[in-house]
Amino acid sequence: MATKVPAAISNRAKARFMNDKLETQAFTDVVSRDIVEAGDSTAIGRMGEYVVMEALEDLGFKVKLLSGTDSCDLKVKVGQQWKRVEVKTSKVGLQTKPLKDGTRNKMFVFNGIKTQLFDMLVLVFVDYDKTVIKL
Repeated sequence: MATKVPAAISNRAKARFMNDKLETQAFTDVVSRDIVEAGDSTAIGRMGEYVVMEALEDLGFKVKLLSGTDSCDLKVKVGQQWKRVEVKTSKVGLQTKPLKDGTRNKMFVFNGIKTQLFDMLVLVFVDYDKTVIKL
């Protein structure tokens, strides 16, 4: 069944799109903006995996990016062994309760960490003005 889209729906969709676009523009760091603009949380996570892979290769490690359906995200050769690496990416959020001085703390949330499935964990913190990788 096909229906004509009313103008009111289009107006609301455009307003929501512009709001989302403005939120993305708040990321002043090029890397952070590239990661956030990748799309939904799955795409952001996959982009984080690519960023970590490139960073590890720059440090001289041999890295294999896995399919995304494997139990871990990357394989990294450390010495003579291949290690399973899990990459978790989170963009900054704000706590809802303001502090006494009126500011809010930044908060990063990482989900689905299954410790039995990896040897190394890499966290990617996507902040407005920088992206930080922690091993």
